[in-house]
Amino acid sequence: MREFLSQHQIPFVVHEISTNPLGPKETRQLVQQHQKLWVKVGSAIHEWDLDNTEITDDEIQRYLIHRDGRLRVPVISRGSLLIRGFTEALYRQILLPDQQR
Repeated sequence: MREFLSQHQIPFVVHEISTNPLGPKETRQLVQQHQKLWVKVGSAIHEWDLDNTEITDDEIQRYLIHRDGRLRVPVISRGSLLIRGFTEALYRQILLPDQQR
């Protein structure tokens, strides 16, 4: 993930979730700061337009929170977008201008 962002000169700030994970309350607050959410789970990509669809606490628990009750998978927060999980194709589609895809 970091390599992709660096290669495409996409600025990012690291929040080390491995040593400073977010709990359910902080994860809900993070989600609520965004308008679009993409979550990679296995090979599936789940998408929410949070302006029109509310994500439930159950969905946050299922798709964002680890079994230990913390957010541990890397996420990207960029403007109105929140992305959990890495696939190069998804990053290209969402983060890169058309001419760089």
